[in-house]
Amino acid sequence: MPHVVPTHQLSARPVPVQQSGQIITQNDLDRIRGNAQSNLQVEDRLRTTLKNQLLTRDEIAKQRAERTKIGDELRKTQTKPTNAETLQKQRAMQLNNDAIRAQIEDDDIAKIMNTLEMQAKAFAVRDRQIVIQQRSKVDIEVDKQKQHLMNQEQLKKLKEEENLKVEAALREREMLKTSFEIELKRKEQKALLEEEQKLREAEEFKAQAKKQMQHEIELIKEKQIEIQRLNVETAKINEEQRVKRLKYQEEEKKLDLKIKEQLLLDEAKHIEEEQRKRQVEKENTLKFMQDQQEYQDNFAVRNEIEIAREKATMEKENRQYQAKQEAARLKAIKEREDAHEFEKLSAEQRNIKQQKLALEAGREAEKMKQERKNWQLEQLERRQKQALEAVSLQEDFEKQIKSKEKSIIIEDKKAELQQIKLKEDRRKEMLNALKQEKINKLRSSGVDPKYIQQLENLNIGELMKK
Repeated sequence: MPHVVPTHQLSARPVPVQQSGQIITQNDLDRIRGNAQSNLQVEDRLRTTLKNQLLTRDEIAKQRAERTKIGDELRKTQTKPTNAETLQKQRAMQLNNDAIRAQIEDDDIAKIMNTLEMQAKAFAVRDRQIVIQQRSKVDIEVDKQKQHLMNQEQLKKLKEEENLKVEAALREREMLKTSFEIELKRKEQKALLEEEQKLREAEEFKAQAKKQMQHEIELIKEKQIEIQRLNVETAKINEEQRVKRLKYQEEEKKLDLKIKEQLLLDEAKHIEEEQRKRQVEKENTLKFMQDQQEYQDNFAVRNEIEIAREKATMEKENRQYQAKQEAARLKAIKEREDAHEFEKLSAEQRNIKQQKLALEAGREAEKMKQERKNWQLEQLERRQKQALEAVSLQEDFEKQIKSKEKSIIIEDKKAELQQIKLKEDRRKEMLNALKQEKINKLRSSGVDPKYIQQLENLNIGELMKK
């Protein structure tokens, strides 16, 4: 029967990200889990049939093995075990461990861990597919830019080819003209001897030359039409570039106007502040002059010096303010130019980086797909091998039991309970080892830790009690 995960064990799984770019939904995850379970139904039926066939023989074999074991222990207290018995014991322990391992793989708890592992891998694949989908939009823009550059290069090559063809046609025409003149001179010299033959050959040659000229004229007309078409396309491209340049210039003008308006506002504020300061200083000066009216005659020279000093200070402050405003304007222009250049450079670097990341993501997805196929094949081979080893172990036990059927030992209930407890501890230990192995594989595959948390929180002891 296929393994079905109870709903109370799936309630704590991470909530899928609710985004428009999500590729794998919860229904897709359920379908993936169902497909994985369907692929293992044949193996489950095979193992179930084999298990049902061996259940009865297992119980009989266990009882006989316990009786034989007790008899052997009583016998070995008086005699030392031989090398063959020691090797047989080691072999039995190894086969027993392999059989327990095969049973652990078919355990319900192991199937739960397989389901959680598959769920974590599905979430990891979903995240990678979202990243790849986001990068594909950038790749489309890059392809458009590349296509535009390729079109420009092709137009340039076509122009060069047309120029070369026109030059070759002109050279060929000159050569034909020269050869025609030479042929006419030769025919004129032999006119008395071969006049009729010359006239006939001259007529044929003229007809051929006329046909050739017409052919050349047609070729030239076709080339002119093609050149006109290319000129129209070039003019259209130049017009688009001119519109873009005008738009960019208008944006720069708007930005310059904004900067200029801001500078004018700052300058107006500064002038207003300076006027207010001068008014305050003037009021303070008038007040001081009123208080010191009786000393004006004695301190006239000092007052002139103070006025000159104040005037020089104001001029110096005005010059400093103008210098600061000019430096700020130049700095803003330079920052705008640097930002434009940096944006161009960063866009190219970002495109290159995104192409590399897209290629790496594609390789990683292909690698994970191949690893998944290899893992499934390894699991199938390992399970088949373990099933064959279990059958071989059962046959070995039956042979040992048949050789010791005459030994009759009273069953010890306490020893049987102790053996059951040891088996449960061994089963728990192997399940914990299997759980840790799956967690390590997920971590080494680069799965996000939040998707592994549910597998880490799986309590094997509580599940075994249930």
